[in-house]
Amino acid sequence: MCIGYGFNDEHIQPIILEENQLNKKPIVIVTKSITEKMKKLFIDNDSDNCLLIAEGDSSKGSKIVYFSTKVVEFDESFWHLDKFYKLWFE
Repeated sequence: MCIGYGFNDEHIQPIILEENQLNKKPIVIVTKSITEKMKKLFIDNDSDNCLLIAEGDSSKGSKIVYFSTKVVEFDESFWHLDKFYKLWFE
């Protein structure tokens, strides 16, 4: 699980990517916005074991991207940690 991580750290990022892409360990990324780096690494790369939760395209609610091409929009802001916690842990 990565919360608010932008995938720009040259020391941590290779470890995360190796586990996710080579060892097929799933990853959940919770962030305000999907950066170009995230898009390149997980969406354009056809990652099938990544769940991205970010602010919705209309700057409200949230969008969840999975299987690199599936996008679901919600009115709730699940990218906020309190909402994310309620969604997954309550």
